[in-house]
Amino acid sequence: MRKILLVFAVCVCSAVFAENIVLDLSNPGDFPIEYDETGLWADVFNNDAIVYSQEFMFSHASPYSNYSNGFFASKVTAISASAGTDDQWGCMAKGGFAGEGTPYLGAYWDAYTESTSDAKTCEVYTSAPYYAVGCYVCNNPLLCY
Repeated sequence: MRKILLVFAVCVCSAVFAENIVLDLSNPGDFPIEYDETGLWADVFNNDAIVYSQEFMFSHASPYSNYSNGFFASKVTAISASAGTDDQWGCMAKGGFAGEGTPYLGAYWDAYTESTSDAKTCEVYTSAPYYAVGCYVCNNPLLCY
């Protein structure tokens, strides 16, 4: 019984000193994220672009002028009745965790690119080890028709 209490006490003490790093696309740090007039990340069709925010780096690829694969930043709130390709940059919540119109991270991979590309990575650069403690997920309107 003493061993269990000691382990519990050590876990509680170490949890007190843990630092949470929350992805905040509205405050990306050294690499500002620019959006077009619709709320879509301005570099979504730039093949050399990467989504940076704080200690986070999300891969992205755009091998063609009108095609994107990987992660992208968005603040798109429009959802059309047809749920066609115009909705590919949106989310059903119409915004991030902070509410409608706030930035969020989207992702898309197709079957071909999945097999030929490494554009499917999320990297976090921190000075100490980290543990993921949560994630919010929302449907894309394109997938809901």
